[in-house]
Amino acid sequence: MKQSRSKIQKYWRAKSLHYVPEVLSKTTTVQKETRCYDPSGMRHLWSFVSIEEGNILEVVVRQIGNQPKHFYSFVYKGVAPRILS
Repeated sequence: MKQSRSKIQKYWRAKSLHYVPEVLSKTTTVQKETRCYDPSGMRHLWSFVSIEEGNILEVVVRQIGNQPKHFYSFVYKGVAPRILS
């Protein structure tokens, strides 16, 4: 069964979507890499996480077989905890 997104999750994703190019250009570390095999070829997924204006954002890039890498998903992960000094 497919799980639907809440209205709050949809709102934050739409509001923060303009950060995707910035996250991909400034993030240098892959947070998670996944490889899956299916009839269309091997799928690679790379996840990049960044904090923008106090919000934790995750961008997922996908590649199927030898095709070019492309934007796959964007997830708003919530508000980053503040560190008090």
